[in-house]
Amino acid sequence: MPRQIEITGILPHSASVVWSRVITSEFILNMSYPAFRYEILAPAPAPERFQNGQYQMRAVALGFLPIDRQDVVSTVVADDTRGIYIIHNVSKGSPYSWDHKIALFAQTDGTCRYEDGIDIFGGPAPAAFRLITQAIFQMRRRNWAKEFSRVSPSLQSALT
Repeated sequence: MPRQIEITGILPHSASVVWSRVITSEFILNMSYPAFRYEILAPAPAPERFQNGQYQMRAVALGFLPIDRQDVVSTVVADDTRGIYIIHNVSKGSPYSWDHKIALFAQTDGTCRYEDGIDIFGGPAPAAFRLITQAIFQMRRRNWAKEFSRVSPSLQSALT
């Protein structure tokens, strides 16, 4: 049975502005920093922006401790007309696998609702692993807020 963790929030930017940052490899690979960061091992060099395809990735804890290698299949959906943007990564690795999705939804007031969730399958010590993952997702919540808390340029110009 999967262990699901999800965070959601509203960001003070349009969905398309948030998406232009979220889809970058830099954002995806460093969103769980400083606890974890991820490296793309293949294809090399790593693409600047995530695309549909398969990646071999490695998790690195605390900036120096390699944890594991995972084969990740990424699916990217960008629907500018409806204001819906999704990056969906599914991993099959050892000793666990996961299904991670970030979704952005345009709001009528020009802001963006985000959902950042993961389902985890298998693995040793499931209770401990879940607690660690919950802590990482709380860190991710802070990273989302930090990354996107600045007032958007369009809102700033409207205020002046």
